[in-house]
Amino acid sequence: MRKTQFTVDDFMSRLDKMRDFGPWDRIMRGIPGMSELTQTGNVGPAQMEAHLDRMQAIYRSMTKEERQNISFLDGDRHRRIARGAGVELKDVSEFVKQFEMFRRMMRAVNQLRGGSN
Repeated sequence: MRKTQFTVDDFMSRLDKMRDFGPWDRIMRGIPGMSELTQTGNVGPAQMEAHLDRMQAIYRSMTKEERQNISFLDGDRHRRIARGAGVELKDVSEFVKQFEMFRRMMRAVNQLRGGSN
């Protein structure tokens, strides 16, 4: 079986496709449990859009190699990306954590479907 790697390019492509579905409040209402989270966590559509804009800036500040293999990101690269994106260092670290979480989720889904990752 062919082994595939889920990259930052894949991650951002999926997020962009979600954005195409429409306003975030409508998207969140359609995901079980998310409407409650947005109501109790004070995460509204504007905050979600701002977060996605930061993620997009971080993505654009990464090199092609970093997007393909996030393990290249060391402290110096984190700082360069943060400066290039105009965000704080913690935002880059959060981006990496979110990517890793999403990658684990995609691997689990792929395994349930009988694929390899």
